[in-house]
Amino acid sequence: MFEADTNYPIRRHFAFAQNYTSVARNVAFTVRWIATVGNYDYLFDYTFFYDGAIEVSVRASGYISVAYFAEYYDYGFKIHDALSGALHDHVMTFKVDLDVLGREHSVQKVEVVRATVEYPWSAGKARKTMKLEKTFITHEDKSGIPWAPNDAAMYAIVNTDSPNKYGEYPGYRIKRDTEPRAADWVNTYDVENPLVDFAKFLDGESLEQEDLPNTDMTSAHSAMRLEPLNYLLNDPSIQTSQQVRVNHTSGEVETFDAQMANCSVNFVSLKTISLEKRTS
Repeated sequence: MFEADTNYPIRRHFAFAQNYTSVARNVAFTVRWIATVGNYDYLFDYTFFYDGAIEVSVRASGYISVAYFAEYYDYGFKIHDALSGALHDHVMTFKVDLDVLGREHSVQKVEVVRATVEYPWSAGKARKTMKLEKTFITHEDKSGIPWAPNDAAMYAIVNTDSPNKYGEYPGYRIKRDTEPRAADWVNTYDVENPLVDFAKFLDGESLEQEDLPNTDMTSAHSAMRLEPLNYLLNDPSIQTSQQVRVNHTSGEVETFDAQMANCSVNFVSLKTISLEKRTS
């Protein structure tokens, strides 16, 4: 477990009228573990951000999977005298069970759609614009998501029983289910009849205020990010001391009680330890 700077601020703004700049460091907390499976090591990171976002990422490293090179150039690259880098894929399945102000949730789809609208101020002329189209996916057999081009739609798990004070449904962009897991490690031994078949999860169950699966698939680096949707009423990062505010008129720098690191490093001792390790 560790904290680390992400190398970009979580927020920054130059207030022209007030003549100041405010910027906050984006320090994230990460829980990391590593699993060795066959010829690969998989590094799993669960990263938590100031704004309530959660990211799960997986990186793979290890010895590549090879096959005998038999002049089949369509199935890999020749990497040695008689070896081919075998064409294959890695499927990462993430299952998330996240309670958002309760255990009952619904699946909401929010899509950006094109629209032509005549407004009271448009002098009788129709204007081309865009709108948010909000709908709910009510049954599992309709929950297979064909991701919209250009990220023009998002899917969120929301709690319709607990709207916030503005009437919006709080939630996260995530799906959930009651099944204990979305896959099994022995599935590879019988791909036609897997022990846990994810396709059977989409069996027509209701998705209205139920306990709802989430799957992302990619290759050596796979990540899934969960972001709050109408869940927070303000920006929690404003409470951090890891920020500064620079007044361009007076030159004053406000540090919000942040404490500068003041530990010293004894380089002579470090050099001595290094020499002892070399001679031992």
